[in-house]
Amino acid sequence: MTLAISGCDSKTANPVLTPPTETAAAAPLPAVEPEKDPSVWREEAATALQSGDVSAASHAIRASVAAAPEDPQNVFFLAIVLGAEHRFPEAVRVLDRLAVAVPETRLPALGQTAEWMVIQGHYSQAESRYRELLDLVPDAIMAHRQLAILLVRQGHRLEAAKHLRKMCQQGNIEEIELRILLNLAVMFSKDAKLDEWEPIGPLGQSRYEMSQSHPKNAIAELSSLPVSH
Repeated sequence: MTLAISGCDSKTANPVLTPPTETAAAAPLPAVEPEKDPSVWREEAATALQSGDVSAASHAIRASVAAAPEDPQNVFFLAIVLGAEHRFPEAVRVLDRLAVAVPETRLPALGQTAEWMVIQGHYSQAESRYRELLDLVPDAIMAHRQLAILLVRQGHRLEAAKHLRKMCQQGNIEEIELRILLNLAVMFSKDAKLDEWEPIGPLGQSRYEMSQSHPKNAIAELSSLPVSH
């Protein structure tokens, strides 16, 4: 039933009740969604993120965190969604705090935050996190691979070779990574053009120029390096 109050000015003493119309009486009540388990919200967030709907993923994971704020899985996935929103500093802070509060999350947190550091251009911090991960798990192939890629891109190919050899010993190495070991001075021309191996900094760029047979350009890049005393 609806209640309509008319004549509510200073001259009207009593409200007038208007009976519900036939249309209003027939209108269905809005559906009330039952309270979801936090894991259901988290699954919805994962599905939305996989489909590229970052907004829906953000809504779902925040609902899950609101329902279970102490759940490490919720907090970790919230950081993942923040990363998908390109809010990398916030995402890193969330995982750094989680790694302290829940030590079991430290390894995946180090790997994920190192990846975000690379995206932001914080290469030395990324290296530090990959090395810390390897100190904890010396045979972690993912960390060896990502650190090797980062070092090669910066032109530190001899140092990268240590990690590539470790991958060889474990029988987990890609063809292009083997070619790097075969020619440590510079990459093969076609390999150097792949996005994954895009050069970083003057040394990395100079090695790229040499791979393309542009020695003058390589010299120009090297001339911009600071001179150590």
